[in-house]
Amino acid sequence: MSAGKHLDISSSTPNNKPLPDGVSKTYDVTSKWEPYWLCFIGTVSAFPCLVFFWETKTLTLETEEVVLNSRNCVKNTNKRLPYGELGSVDQTKNACGCYEVGGESIGRLSPGWGSTNELPEMLSILATLKHRQQQRGDQGQIQRTENLERKIDAIIQHFKIKIPDDLDIDQAPGAMSMKRY
Repeated sequence: MSAGKHLDISSSTPNNKPLPDGVSKTYDVTSKWEPYWLCFIGTVSAFPCLVFFWETKTLTLETEEVVLNSRNCVKNTNKRLPYGELGSVDQTKNACGCYEVGGESIGRLSPGWGSTNELPEMLSILATLKHRQQQRGDQGQIQRTENLERKIDAIIQHFKIKIPDDLDIDQAPGAMSMKRY
């Protein structure tokens, strides 16, 4: 299988259930490869101090948003994103053979060594991200709107409200208060 391609590793592991909706959890998503790469690149480029820029990362899956905290010896950054703004989230296998989860908005995360040992944790993160994204993103908004429309239709049928076929919103009672100027 070529590196960097999308994999369907979620079907190979049976325990990839998302966290329950009201539960928050923090994961350590620090890559153990990063300090070695920084040391190697620093040695080759004559900047051995690059190893001090090694970042430790934690990913917190809160009830309404995802928080990625990155810290090194120079800075500490928090990136907060509502689930609806995550964009795509998927799993991949990079050129070195390490598994990664994430997407454009939160970046690629490869906790630990990125091996099959960390795969269950990564799949749990991925399942929770996708589930909460569907519940709170555009897809969830569409489902809530459809449910609301069904409830309104049921109320109209229950009270036998007659709706004229040629109803113009500008002529409806109270339309003047709804217009924006």
